[in-house]
Amino acid sequence: MARYENGKAPLSDLIKVGDQQYLPAGTCARWREMQRLAWEKYRVWLVITPGWNGYRPLDIQVQYREELGIWAAVPGTSSHGLTFNGRDCAAIDVYNWRDLAPGNESLAWARFVALCRLVGFTVDFVTPRELWHIGDFDPFTVPAFAAITINPSTTAMPAQSKEDDMPINFRRESTGVSYTMIPGYGITAHANLHGFRLTAFGNTGAWPAAPIADALSTDQRIAAGERQFNDDNLRWWLALMDFAWVAEDLNGRLPKPSEYRYADRLQKIYDAAKA
Repeated sequence: MARYENGKAPLSDLIKVGDQQYLPAGTCARWREMQRLAWEKYRVWLVITPGWNGYRPLDIQVQYREELGIWAAVPGTSSHGLTFNGRDCAAIDVYNWRDLAPGNESLAWARFVALCRLVGFTVDFVTPRELWHIGDFDPFTVPAFAAITINPSTTAMPAQSKEDDMPINFRRESTGVSYTMIPGYGITAHANLHGFRLTAFGNTGAWPAAPIADALSTDQRIAAGERQFNDDNLRWWLALMDFAWVAEDLNGRLPKPSEYRYADRLQKIYDAAKA
């Protein structure tokens, strides 16, 4: 017997993984492991399709059915509602699975299926067929690979490299704007190429090639040590580097020229000081 009626699980029983995106504990653990594997093997950070495309409450099922027709299940029967055919089931729509092999959908699908099977997701189980739609038929059981406890008293941290706090240049590909990050401290935007070239020289010991028409090519930027990110990978990397609050809203929180953005722990101190 299913734990909840379809679409009637309280959000407080689930884990919020994004805006309008909630998953039960077991599914969340499988999803995080799948994201990790996809990144390690293919350098692709898988993301859930924006909207209620993890757990889907009943009122949202009604709304989606009205908007999408047969591409959304009859309300009260959706696998997104935490039950499917009388069984517990959590579902996720994966937005960018084709990025696992750009330009080769059959290879991307094969990789996607393999990743799903490794962590316990089921593919290709609804009609009409939805390649992006995956299901977890044991959503409330946290898998063994996620049940790892770290004892800080017996786990040594790696020695910090002298390069860990070196400035890092990075560029948001969707806007073409470049930034400099001081790890653990803050981010600035480049009002012009001057800051970029100074940081590149400090990191590489060589000046980047002189720009043409006040712009550097992508190859020149990469050669000078500037990291290039699409938005999905940028969100992941910023969160990893302790800028999760910036990652939550790239358009609103990445700094503009003359602005500065602190790392999470410093921003909390800054906000507390203003309160």
